[in-house]
Amino acid sequence: MDNNKILDKQKLKQNHTTAADHYKKAAEHHLEAAKNHEAGNHEKGNSHAYMAHGHSKQAKIHGSDACCHSAGIDTKK
Repeated sequence: MDNNKILDKQKLKQNHTTAADHYKKAAEHHLEAAKNHEAGNHEKGNSHAYMAHGHSKQAKIHGSDACCHSAGIDTKK
C-alpha cells in the first residue's frame, strides 16, 4: 500500500471521529439546555442550545467531508 492511501485512511478516520465528537458535544449541550429550561433558567438554556447548534454544524461539515472523501471527492477545492 502506498503512503497516499495510508494518509487517506487516516484523514477519513479523523473526519469520522471529529464528526462523532461534535455530535456527542451537541447532545450534551441539548441535555443541559433542556435541564436549564425546565429549571426556568432560560438564559443559560439558550446559551447551551446555541452551543449545541454550533457543534451540530461542525459535525455536519466533518461528516460530509468524510462521506465525500470515501467517495473520492476532494472537498478542499
